[in-house]
Amino acid sequence: KQWIKIASEKESVVKKPAPKVKPRVPRRMSHSSQKTAPNKEIEESVYYAPEGEKKCTLRAGKEESFDCSEYGLKLHIPSGALPEKHLECTIRVRVVPSSQYKLPEKATLVSAIYEVSCPVKLRKPVQLQMQHCAIIRKDEQKSSLTFVKVQNSHFQPIEGGEFSLDSSYATISLESFSILAIILRYFGYDTTPSIDCYTLVYVSPLERSKWEIFCTIIKNLPHLITEVKKLCADMKIYDKFKVEFESDKITFQFTVNEIELNSIDWDVFDTHGSSVHKSAVNKYDGCGNPSDCVFRVTWRRGDRNPDRIKLKLIGASSMRNYCQINL
Repeated sequence: KQWIKIASEKESVVKKPAPKVKPRVPRRMSHSSQKTAPNKEIEESVYYAPEGEKKCTLRAGKEESFDCSEYGLKLHIPSGALPEKHLECTIRVRVVPSSQYKLPEKATLVSAIYEVSCPVKLRKPVQLQMQHCAIIRKDEQKSSLTFVKVQNSHFQPIEGGEFSLDSSYATISLESFSILAIILRYFGYDTTPSIDCYTLVYVSPLERSKWEIFCTIIKNLPHLITEVKKLCADMKIYDKFKVEFESDKITFQFTVNEIELNSIDWDVFDTHGSSVHKSAVNKYDGCGNPSDCVFRVTWRRGDRNPDRIKLKLIGASSMRNYCQINL
């Protein structure tokens, strides 16, 4: 009777259904080797700034020069800039994402956005040098470039600023710090500089006669190159070289002896398309995924595959628009 009673009690217990768990959907990966990604449920307004902050100590009565070239910034502070009551203070330099600030019409960022802060008001102007990726070939193109600072989430032009034909750094004298950057405004083909970009190529063997090739184009700025290298930390970089856009996009094409691979004994499968658009390169500021192309290249025949293939960049106007890949 006891066993019958226990069995009946077990049957009468109503089992509650397990709570439904919403699946985590990762964002699109730039390459197959990336391990984790933020949940897609996170709002689009949430951005992740590139890691790192530079701290510089300014001492009273001393002329100081701070080299933050890993971020693309240099500071020169004259002697006597610090108020008399202060023996020293700390200047902070941080790269911030651009997505929260509005650009002027027909404008493109050609530098990182720097948040430069100082706890005290300095008595003398500070000379700031900022790296940009505009290629200035004529004096008339300098007018397309300007320093800007953030006011009410908008970029506002700053008067002054010197741009040189033979340097990727521009100089400006500032009386106070803020959130700063350099923009390029389009005024016409002849008066607008082109943008210096970097092509990064990663090659990863998957199995015999099969490779994954990851290609991306970013603006030639140190913090962007650092961020892409972090994304591809477990892949080996094969090549990197400078390029310029000749048109609105650059298309990657694989050849052997100037013959496209797909027309011979190869299979080339692209997972994100085979082109990178200029507008996507201009928008990438180190947050999220860069504009990239990922290819699966397979040699169909069973015998020994060729030793080398050629990656050509169609639509690139530069001295070098190809990469030789040794297999």
